[in-house]
Amino acid sequence: YFEVVLAGIHLGTYQHGDDNLEKVVQQVLDEVPGLGRLRISCIEPMAFPIELADIAKRNPRLAPHFHLPLQSGDDRVLKRMSRPYRAQAFQDILNQIRDRIPHACLGTDVIVGFPGETDEEFERTYDFVARSGLNYAHVFSYSDRPGIPSTRMRDKVGSKTIKERSRRLNDLSTELWSTYLDKQIGQELDVLTLKQLKKSTTQLEALSDNYCPVFLEDSSYNSNVPLRVKITHRSNAHLHGSVVTS
Repeated sequence: YFEVVLAGIHLGTYQHGDDNLEKVVQQVLDEVPGLGRLRISCIEPMAFPIELADIAKRNPRLAPHFHLPLQSGDDRVLKRMSRPYRAQAFQDILNQIRDRIPHACLGTDVIVGFPGETDEEFERTYDFVARSGLNYAHVFSYSDRPGIPSTRMRDKVGSKTIKERSRRLNDLSTELWSTYLDKQIGQELDVLTLKQLKKSTTQLEALSDNYCPVFLEDSSYNSNVPLRVKITHRSNAHLHGSVVTS
């Protein structure tokens, strides 16, 4: 496989002897023969080693795509969630990554309707996602789960309110993603072919190093083939491109 995704629970806190996550990433890039690209899965924000961004800056084989779960942009909600960070600390991490890799794709997770979340607290989250420099947000609606402390909390948010907040954040995420995709138009991106589209015999789906889905009109390539493509336009949440080099 050309690309491998490194995943794990609490990935950023990995430690084995003197090895930590960034050392392992560097070792993989240096010593795994034939590896075209390494992608990092979700990392908790306060456990994100900024050295990863340094590695990605100097080594294009580490995908410039980082996903850090925010969950809420309001400090009071974060405190009730027992999250060990506040909104400004999260913003500082995003800024440090963006300073190193301006074109990086930065994504997050957000939970709407956590017990006690007021309209004011939700609006702070909405405003934070809008202005933070994030490129997309995966939005989750809160629901009780057996054995989870939040299930015993009071002031539960109504399902209608949760649905409306989720809709608004999803709409915002669509806007952020469209803006990010539009910035790729006219650029050349490194992509990896995935599969031929089921509804078309002429289009092939690919994924860029910075996480952009790209449709290629040339379907003659197999999956798992790295290509250099020039982006021509966007349609909804996808880009379209033509092959420059293979």
